[in-house]
Amino acid sequence: MADIKDDEFISSEDAASALIAYVEVIANKLLSPETKISKAEKVAIDRALAELRPDLTTIRVLFSLLPLTPDKANSAFTALFRLMANLISVSTSAHHTPEAQEHFAKLRAAAMRDIKRKAPKEVALLAAIIAERGNGAAAQPKKEAGAILSDVNKRLRADGFEEVKIDVIRRRLQKFPAHS
Repeated sequence: MADIKDDEFISSEDAASALIAYVEVIANKLLSPETKISKAEKVAIDRALAELRPDLTTIRVLFSLLPLTPDKANSAFTALFRLMANLISVSTSAHHTPEAQEHFAKLRAAAMRDIKRKAPKEVALLAAIIAERGNGAAAQPKKEAGAILSDVNKRLRADGFEEVKIDVIRRRLQKFPAHS
């Protein structure tokens, strides 16, 4: 969609047309052979794509006739809700486009890099907590976290890691399973 400056006015009709054009681009990408979606999804998207422009035209014509008779108002709202349903139909499948898949793969890769980077510190933290209090369930996590905070931080510093705050230890203690 085109960039609009803050002080630039855009009519609701132009905004609706721009939205429809954007959704048509997404729908066409979804209908391309390289997009892996089910045949039923392709049929629904193809139907939605075919109805987008006619529904928008119906809405424009009927709303230009204001005030509307009950029949025309019903037709306008039917077209409006069908338009919204078609927009939802396309948008719910948009994550299947190759561009979206590439974007999600990049997000997953970044998350995995972050996990790998944080893993040694987490292991050191859990080892320090267990060394100070054992690995059983904590009856009062906040109280226990306060009691072991300085010793846990001493161990972390000795292992070359930054100190943690009491809430970090409390959250880990809350995850310790109860022994049965």
